[in-house]
Amino acid sequence: MTDAAMNNCKGISKTITALVMLLASAIVAAQSRPAPAQGHGDSGKKLAVATRVLNPFPGGVGSYWIYKGIAREGSGVDAKDADERKIRWRMTVERVLHREGATAVVVKGFPDDVDWSDNPAAKESMFVLTDDGGFYRISSGDGTLERKFTDPSVTIQGFLKDEDLWFQWPPARGAQPGGGNCPDRSDDMYCWILFDVPRKISLHGVKGAPSGWETGYTLMYRTNPDHTEVDIVSGVGVTGYEYHHHGTVADIELGLVEVHLTKQQ
Repeated sequence: MTDAAMNNCKGISKTITALVMLLASAIVAAQSRPAPAQGHGDSGKKLAVATRVLNPFPGGVGSYWIYKGIAREGSGVDAKDADERKIRWRMTVERVLHREGATAVVVKGFPDDVDWSDNPAAKESMFVLTDDGGFYRISSGDGTLERKFTDPSVTIQGFLKDEDLWFQWPPARGAQPGGGNCPDRSDDMYCWILFDVPRKISLHGVKGAPSGWETGYTLMYRTNPDHTEVDIVSGVGVTGYEYHHHGTVADIELGLVEVHLTKQQ
């Protein structure tokens, strides 16, 4: 081999060695770089979690949803013999409360207030979203729960109960981790379940809703005497509600026709 050829080989060898060393350094740097922060933390992290989680109440105080539908009631089990009436129902966000690790939303007129009533009254219910993606529903009562929620001496773990959990983000198809006897059953009854895989739906005709396709979820609670379905669409909220009694006719079917979301607080 000539001197020129040998020098060329040595140059190539040095270049390969340098590239290998650079690659090794890059791998070591990547492995030693700290991972992105997870879980609880400052308000920036809280906002990041909250924007990813499916939120049935994505607006602030004053947000409202208007539903229209029907109610059927009868003394027998045949829906054809039942009385049917039209319903117009309104749900509003009354208050939004914050504390470390969670946000509580107090709404008036959640659709299940209509169940089993000829002249339903809109009641207040508290829903709590935790920073780790849990969504809980608690009856608001006389305001005691709100004072307890904001009390710094009460931990969020001490405030919330497993049986109050509605769903955990991301909700897996089938039984959700909270509610009643779900862990002890194999039939997905007496607890909230994700009835079907998330799907893209159109809210065409719903005043104030996005005009495109949005991701929707259906949560169902089934018992021997009845079942309940709640439809939730990301960025819009609760878009549908159904209650069906399996014996004496008592049915509620509501669909969203208008939504107005104020700025989140």
